[in-house]
Amino acid sequence: MTSWGGFVEQAPRLGAYAAERFADEATGRLTYISTVRKDGGPRVHPVKVFPAGEGLFLFMYPDSPKGYDLQRDPRIALHAAVTPNPFASGELAAHGMASIVEDARIREAASAVAPFAEPPAATNVLYAIDLDFVMGAFVVDGAPLRLRWRSTEGIEEDIGFGGRTS
Repeated sequence: MTSWGGFVEQAPRLGAYAAERFADEATGRLTYISTVRKDGGPRVHPVKVFPAGEGLFLFMYPDSPKGYDLQRDPRIALHAAVTPNPFASGELAAHGMASIVEDARIREAASAVAPFAEPPAATNVLYAIDLDFVMGAFVVDGAPLRLRWRSTEGIEEDIGFGGRTS
């Protein structure tokens, strides 16, 4: 697992694209996350994931079912929402692990840039997401580009648009 800052350092082009997708006002800055329910099934939720400093964060209400899921099983998958024209916005998918942030300084920094009309309530729980895999499919100069990064390899690679093996 790698922090947001480590990912961006290792995969600068994909990191810049990921930050752009998380901040896309055309989608309401929504990202869909998947967590593992108590019975082992998937649960999908629309949320606002955002980078702040070296971290990638997510706020939740204290009694959120998705929060209970993450406290029981920290695995998380993400897919940034796409615009009505996905060719224009492209796609971003990732997975990793989420953990509760207890550090008051980190919480304060994340609260200051959280993408909400008002600061998150003090009772909301802040989760940090460490990344294991990120894949972005987007358009550069009218041509599709698909980049992949894995924490075990620490490199950004162009995987093309065919012969997918993952």
